Amino acid sequence: MHELVVTLPVPPSANGFYSIYSGRKILSKRARLWHAAVAPLLDEAKGTVPPGWPCDAAYVFTYWLTPPTRRRVDIDGPLKALLDACTRAEWIWADDCQVQQVHAYKMPVFSPGGVTIKITVHQERSY
Repeated sequence: MHELVVTLPVPPSANGFYSIYSGRKILSKRARLWHAAVAPLLDEAKGTVPPGWPCDAAYVFTYWLTPPTRRRVDIDGPLKALLDACTRAEWIWADDCQVQQVHAYKMPVFSPGGVTIKITVHQERSY
């Protein structure tokens, strides 16, 4: 079974992920900094998966959110940012529409916080 597990920093909230610039919706500075921090972690994780990782499969996406503080955090807040980061990596999957199941877990507060993701191949071909 093909499986990838990696821990990433907590992404900015969905409300702070985008900014409006000249009438266009763009990634905020915090979101761009988060993507810059996450990209090398995902590239490094590529070395941990078995050879033959299928980019054209259907996937199960599981994540464990560990908030860094007691501030209220929605369990679904990081989902889009995490899926988009995996798509930007260009080796995990072609598009996040290939994710067939999502499982989310909120863990107790622990500093510095983080999000552990597990991506499992659900079916070898998704389309």
